[in-house]
Amino acid sequence: MSRLTVPTSRAAPGAVPRAVPMPAPTAGRDLGRLGQTLAQVGTALEEERLGREFQRHQVDLARDLNGLRLEAEAIGDPDEAERYWQQGVERIRQSYTQPGEDGRPRVDPRNAEDFTLAFDSLANRHAYSLGRRTLELRYAERRANEMALGQEMTQLYAGGDADTRAVAQEQYFATVDANIEA
Repeated sequence: MSRLTVPTSRAAPGAVPRAVPMPAPTAGRDLGRLGQTLAQVGTALEEERLGREFQRHQVDLARDLNGLRLEAEAIGDPDEAERYWQQGVERIRQSYTQPGEDGRPRVDPRNAEDFTLAFDSLANRHAYSLGRRTLELRYAERRANEMALGQEMTQLYAGGDADTRAVAQEQYFATVDANIEA
Protein backbone atom coordinates (compact mmCIF):
# COMPACT_ATOMS: atom_id res chain seq x y z
CA MET A 1 0.00 0.00 0.00
CA SER A 2 1.17 3.28 -0.77
CA ARG A 3 0.77 6.22 1.28
CA LEU A 4 -0.83 9.36 0.21
CA THR A 5 0.64 12.54 1.45
CA VAL A 6 -1.72 15.34 2.21
CA PRO A 7 -0.11 18.73 2.37
CA THR A 8 -0.70 20.63 5.56
CA SER A 9 0.16 24.07 6.71
CA ARG A 10 0.69 25.53 10.03
CA ALA A 11 -0.81 28.88 9.05
CA ALA A 12 -4.14 29.67 10.62
CA PRO A 13 -6.65 30.50 7.96
CA GLY A 14 -8.43 32.99 10.23
CA ALA A 15 -12.06 33.38 11.04
CA VAL A 16 -14.64 32.29 8.57
CA PRO A 17 -16.59 35.24 7.27
CA ARG A 18 -20.07 35.17 8.65
CA ALA A 19 -23.18 36.62 7.06
CA VAL A 20 -23.95 39.93 8.72
CA PRO A 21 -27.68 40.43 9.06
CA MET A 22 -28.75 43.34 6.91
CA PRO A 23 -31.76 45.30 8.11
CA ALA A 24 -34.75 45.16 5.80
CA PRO A 25 -35.17 48.31 3.78
CA THR A 26 -37.69 50.64 5.44
CA ALA A 27 -37.92 53.28 2.74
CA GLY A 28 -41.17 51.84 1.38
CA ARG A 29 -42.78 51.62 4.81
CA ASP A 30 -41.61 55.13 5.68
CA LEU A 31 -42.92 56.47 2.39
CA GLY A 32 -46.26 54.71 3.04
CA ARG A 33 -46.51 56.33 6.49
CA LEU A 34 -45.73 59.71 4.97
CA GLY A 35 -48.47 59.15 2.39
CA GLN A 36 -50.98 58.20 5.10
CA THR A 37 -50.07 61.26 7.15
CA LEU A 38 -50.41 63.53 4.13
CA ALA A 39 -53.77 61.94 3.29
CA GLN A 40 -55.01 62.49 6.87
CA VAL A 41 -53.86 66.11 6.82
CA GLY A 42 -55.44 66.68 3.40
CA THR A 43 -58.72 65.10 4.51
CA ALA A 44 -58.78 67.18 7.68
CA LEU A 45 -58.10 70.38 5.72
CA GLU A 46 -60.85 69.53 3.21
CA GLU A 47 -63.36 68.75 5.98
CA GLU A 48 -62.49 72.01 7.69
CA ARG A 49 -62.96 73.91 4.40
CA LEU A 50 -66.31 72.22 3.80
CA GLY A 51 -67.38 73.07 7.36
CA ARG A 52 -66.53 76.74 6.90
CA GLU A 53 -68.30 76.82 3.54
CA PHE A 54 -71.40 75.22 5.06
CA GLN A 55 -71.45 77.80 7.86
CA ARG A 56 -71.17 80.65 5.32
CA HIS A 57 -74.05 79.17 3.33
CA GLN A 58 -76.16 78.87 6.49
CA VAL A 59 -75.65 82.57 7.20
CA ASP A 60 -76.43 83.51 3.58
CA LEU A 61 -79.45 81.22 3.55
CA ALA A 62 -80.85 82.69 6.75
CA ARG A 63 -80.47 86.20 5.31
CA ASP A 64 -82.06 85.21 1.98
CA LEU A 65 -85.06 83.45 3.54
CA ASN A 66 -85.59 86.19 6.14
CA GLY A 67 -85.65 88.79 3.37
CA LEU A 68 -88.03 86.73 1.29
CA ARG A 69 -90.40 86.23 4.22
CA LEU A 70 -90.45 89.95 4.98
CA GLU A 71 -91.20 90.71 1.32
CA ALA A 72 -93.99 88.12 1.27
CA GLU A 73 -95.47 89.47 4.52
CA ALA A 74 -95.64 92.93 2.98
CA ILE A 75 -98.04 91.63 0.33
CA GLY A 76 -101.62 92.24 1.44
CA ASP A 77 -103.22 89.50 -0.67
CA PRO A 78 -102.71 86.13 1.08
CA ASP A 79 -102.87 84.11 -2.15
CA GLU A 80 -100.33 86.33 -3.86
CA ALA A 81 -98.10 86.22 -0.75
CA GLU A 82 -98.09 82.42 -0.82
CA ARG A 83 -97.30 82.34 -4.55
CA TYR A 84 -94.51 84.85 -4.05
CA TRP A 85 -93.10 82.79 -1.17
CA GLN A 86 -93.15 79.50 -3.08
CA GLN A 87 -91.54 81.00 -6.17
CA GLY A 88 -88.94 82.79 -4.04
CA VAL A 89 -88.04 79.63 -2.11
CA GLU A 90 -87.50 77.74 -5.35
CA ARG A 91 -85.42 80.60 -6.78
CA ILE A 92 -83.23 80.67 -3.66
CA ARG A 93 -82.84 76.87 -3.64
CA GLN A 94 -81.70 76.94 -7.26
CA SER A 95 -79.25 79.75 -6.58
CA TYR A 96 -77.43 77.40 -4.18
CA THR A 97 -77.81 74.05 -5.93
CA GLN A 98 -77.80 74.81 -9.68
CA PRO A 99 -74.56 75.57 -11.58
CA GLY A 100 -73.69 79.24 -11.56
CA GLU A 101 -71.67 81.37 -13.97
CA ASP A 102 -68.56 79.28 -13.32
CA GLY A 103 -70.45 76.07 -14.12
CA ARG A 104 -70.42 74.82 -10.52
CA PRO A 105 -73.12 75.06 -7.84
CA ARG A 106 -72.48 77.32 -4.86
CA VAL A 107 -72.86 74.36 -2.51
CA ASP A 108 -70.16 71.74 -2.81
CA PRO A 109 -71.73 68.36 -3.72
CA ARG A 110 -70.21 66.90 -0.53
CA ASN A 111 -72.24 69.45 1.49
CA ALA A 112 -75.39 69.06 -0.61
CA GLU A 113 -77.25 66.65 1.68
CA ASP A 114 -76.56 68.66 4.86
CA PHE A 115 -77.43 71.87 3.03
CA THR A 116 -80.73 70.43 1.79
CA LEU A 117 -81.69 69.45 5.34
CA ALA A 118 -80.75 72.90 6.69
CA PHE A 119 -82.55 74.63 3.82
CA ASP A 120 -85.76 72.63 4.26
CA SER A 121 -85.74 73.09 8.02
CA LEU A 122 -85.31 76.86 7.84
CA ALA A 123 -87.71 77.29 4.89
CA ASN A 124 -90.38 75.26 6.70
CA ARG A 125 -90.09 77.42 9.82
CA HIS A 126 -90.49 80.57 7.75
CA ALA A 127 -93.36 78.98 5.79
CA TYR A 128 -95.12 78.19 9.06
CA SER A 129 -94.76 81.78 10.21
CA LEU A 130 -95.90 83.13 6.85
CA GLY A 131 -98.76 80.60 6.76
CA ARG A 132 -100.01 81.87 10.11
CA ARG A 133 -99.89 85.40 8.73
CA THR A 134 -101.76 84.48 5.55
CA LEU A 135 -104.42 82.69 7.59
CA GLU A 136 -104.89 85.87 9.60
CA LEU A 137 -105.16 87.86 6.36
CA ARG A 138 -107.72 85.42 4.96
CA TYR A 139 -109.75 85.61 8.14
CA ALA A 140 -109.58 89.41 8.10
CA GLU A 141 -110.63 89.45 4.44
CA ARG A 142 -113.56 87.10 5.15
CA ARG A 143 -114.58 89.20 8.15
CA ALA A 144 -114.40 92.43 6.14
CA ASN A 145 -116.51 90.88 3.38
CA GLU A 146 -119.00 89.67 5.95
CA MET A 147 -119.24 93.14 7.51
CA ALA A 148 -119.67 94.81 4.12
CA LEU A 149 -122.35 92.29 3.19
CA GLY A 150 -124.04 92.87 6.53
CA GLN A 151 -124.11 96.59 5.90
CA GLU A 152 -125.58 96.13 2.41
CA MET A 153 -128.12 93.63 3.69
CA THR A 154 -129.15 95.99 6.47
CA GLN A 155 -129.92 98.71 3.93
CA LEU A 156 -131.73 96.19 1.73
CA TYR A 157 -133.59 94.84 4.74
CA ALA A 158 -134.72 98.31 5.78
CA GLY A 159 -136.08 99.27 2.39
CA GLY A 160 -137.20 95.96 0.91
CA ASP A 161 -140.35 93.90 1.00
CA ALA A 162 -140.76 90.68 3.02
CA ASP A 163 -139.44 88.38 0.26
CA THR A 164 -136.37 90.55 -0.32
CA ARG A 165 -135.69 90.64 3.42
CA ALA A 166 -135.94 86.86 3.65
CA VAL A 167 -133.45 86.38 0.79
CA ALA A 168 -131.08 88.98 2.30
CA GLN A 169 -131.26 87.35 5.70
CA GLU A 170 -130.68 83.88 4.20
CA GLN A 171 -127.64 85.10 2.19
CA TYR A 172 -126.13 86.87 5.17
CA PHE A 173 -126.51 83.85 7.46
CA ALA A 174 -125.05 81.57 4.76
CA THR A 175 -122.01 83.85 4.59
CA VAL A 176 -121.62 83.82 8.37
CA ASP A 177 -121.93 80.02 8.43
CA ALA A 178 -119.31 79.69 5.65
CA ASN A 179 -116.92 81.93 7.57
CA ILE A 180 -117.41 79.92 10.75
CA GLU A 181 -116.78 76.69 8.84
CA ALA A 182 -113.66 78.14 7.19
